[in-house]
Amino acid sequence: MEPRTTHRRVRWTHILGIMLLLDGMSAAATLPIERQFPAPDEMSDGMAIVGSDLWVWGVDLPHTFYVLDPEGGAVKASYPSPPTGGTTGLAYDGVSLWGVSAYGAYLPFMAKFSPIDGSVISYYDVPIRSPQGITYDGQYLWVCGTEDGDSRVISLDPITMQAQSAFHLPVESPTDLAWDGVNLWMGASDWLGPDIGWRGSILQLDPVTGAILATFDTPGAAAVGLTWSNGLLYVSDPVLDTIFVLRVPEPASVLYFIVSGIVATLLRFRDRFAQGSFVLQE
Repeated sequence: MEPRTTHRRVRWTHILGIMLLLDGMSAAATLPIERQFPAPDEMSDGMAIVGSDLWVWGVDLPHTFYVLDPEGGAVKASYPSPPTGGTTGLAYDGVSLWGVSAYGAYLPFMAKFSPIDGSVISYYDVPIRSPQGITYDGQYLWVCGTEDGDSRVISLDPITMQAQSAFHLPVESPTDLAWDGVNLWMGASDWLGPDIGWRGSILQLDPVTGAILATFDTPGAAAVGLTWSNGLLYVSDPVLDTIFVLRVPEPASVLYFIVSGIVATLLRFRDRFAQGSFVLQE
């Protein structure tokens, strides 16, 4: 005789309790500060590691690229940059620097720069109406920004400049991007109302789906420039005129991957429960 099979509908309240617990576990935390040093400009913005140097894009007049010692922030050199009045992003592909500038006092643009003196090699059509951040993953350029009130991230082939992938973001104002070898990191701000103002955060993103893997509070007031080097995340804060160097603990990263995966799975189950289509067999 075949074993008897019955169906029992699972109570949504049980799943909701688990989801709330996991959601609390994945709440925003602050990454530990390894060190910090004064920013070279009152409006230090996009950043990139170029060899053993840290490049910082100064938006304040005169517009300047600063080359810093990444250990203590000492200025080693400076070069004029194209005029920009909006949020900027910098990336290095091993040969050239790439930069984007958002709407501000000047029109947005995307350009390739020389890592020798910061001079412009070439300009490109902006892939997003107001590009605000850029990074390089070893194969593609990633650009984030806003267009028609929508926040987006796209990947580009740096040779053809054709889009390879794109996804939307549930944030009001993305800033710069960084690549850690596996995932994307992005600065972001959300407007919480006149009594609170803007809330800055740092997001870890899945480059395949665009899912937010983890959310961290900014170490200061904002995070407008990001770059990654050897397990350290460099964050420029133009409000405090400070560059923070944050360490991402490996166990914490693994935990967030596990928790976010479980939460994503339970969210899919929730939708099926809401439709009354999910049953368990026993």
